Amino acid sequence: MKVVIIGSGNVGTHFAKRLKESEQTDIIQIISRSLDSARRLARTIGATYTNKLEEINSDLDLVLLAVSDDAIESILNQLPDTIQDRIVCHTSGSVPATVASQKFKNYGVIYPLQTFRIGTEISWEQIPVFITASNRRSENTLLVLSKRLSDNVEKISDKQRQSLHLAAVFVCNFPNALYAVGEQICQTQNLDFRHLQPLITETADKIKETHPIDAQTGPARRHDKKVINMHLKILSNQSELVSIYQALTRLIQEQARNKTEKPRYF
Repeated sequence: MKVVIIGSGNVGTHFAKRLKESEQTDIIQIISRSLDSARRLARTIGATYTNKLEEINSDLDLVLLAVSDDAIESILNQLPDTIQDRIVCHTSGSVPATVASQKFKNYGVIYPLQTFRIGTEISWEQIPVFITASNRRSENTLLVLSKRLSDNVEKISDKQRQSLHLAAVFVCNFPNALYAVGEQICQTQNLDFRHLQPLITETADKIKETHPIDAQTGPARRHDKKVINMHLKILSNQSELVSIYQALTRLIQEQARNKTEKPRYF
């Protein structure tokens, strides 16, 4: 399978290196806004490179867009008509597959549910990879390619993928922002944030075997008003953090009350 990857950032780099490991996948070209970035990645995997979409190698089977959500539609519209019968896909969790439907009939999405960073090794084998496709031909191709990435591949709809992406924001991005708050609180008292890391690890490990609501602990879960008020007093000069603390406290208490019922968040 001959593949052109558009994008040489975090996601594009990890895709390229992983697919390069498959003898049945030939990454023939890297296209990126930054010629230097395209060159570095292309040299790593033995591909050609360019920063011009019109120079795309048309002798391909599939185009993979590993770019920002905002750039996907624009790039699709700029791709030359010479590849209209090829398969094009993107890697976004929030952009529908149908964004490509006005120009292409063979399109889809390969969405790996993981956060990527250049320089950090990823164990691809167990990463959930979700595909959405416009037709059987595209679906079969995306399945084959995705199984070269991971052993855990599923077919889902655009709506399911967008909901999964929303859930990922709640379990990944929001907690990371709260880690940063925790670090700032430690710094005010000259404490090392690393003291909290075993607790972070234990909390994450616990939900592998226990429902998140059942694993919840702390003053909000215990309805410990004395401790809650003490925390709010410490935060009293930071109104935004007071609001966040109060909102999360209410959420924890609501979850505890309704844990045997269907969640009422939507």
